[in-house]
Amino acid sequence: MRMHRISVYMLCSGLALGQPALAASANILENGSFESPALADGVAASVTPTAWQWVGSPGFVINPASGSIPAFDGAQFVDLGNTSAFSLRQDFSIAVGGSYDLTWHDNAAASFQEAPYTVVVSGTPAGTRYDANEGIDGTWNARTLRLDLGPGIHSIVFSPADIPGPLPAQDRFIDQVSLVASVPLPAAVWLFGAALGGLGLVRRRLG
Repeated sequence: MRMHRISVYMLCSGLALGQPALAASANILENGSFESPALADGVAASVTPTAWQWVGSPGFVINPASGSIPAFDGAQFVDLGNTSAFSLRQDFSIAVGGSYDLTWHDNAAASFQEAPYTVVVSGTPAGTRYDANEGIDGTWNARTLRLDLGPGIHSIVFSPADIPGPLPAQDRFIDQVSLVASVPLPAAVWLFGAALGGLGLVRRRLG
């Protein structure tokens, strides 16, 4: 009887705590690590990443050679270029409106010059201007934005920004772009409480 109660407890706890994690883990965006199309090692090609589109001049997909800046996730990353002529866009569908977390990583080609860009979601700037050269050269910077999105078709656009002066900005590198549903803590707590309530009911019936 004791083993039965423990099994029920584990099942209820798993449902309460595991379900939100599963719901939050699905990336709504496609090819967020730019692994498709696959390139040979050491190749930078002006190709369009699967599920994305270039707006204006096409940038590059890079499979870095040994000794150069490695991809943050997988083998490849995307190069937005060094002027505002390059923008990268993906359209996506939201079935259920609510809060969503947009995450990605950026990097730059060198450490002596800015590499600014903006992120725009469905026509509205989603946060401030970012500098892909913010960290130490070769180190990927983690970025996060929380968005409130309604149901329907949306778009995300990475757009380089020009800088004043005689020198162009550095190339901006982007990798591991993800958009997932946010799961607020109260929802997880409510589910866990419901599971404990179910456990109490089972105990009364078994008793």
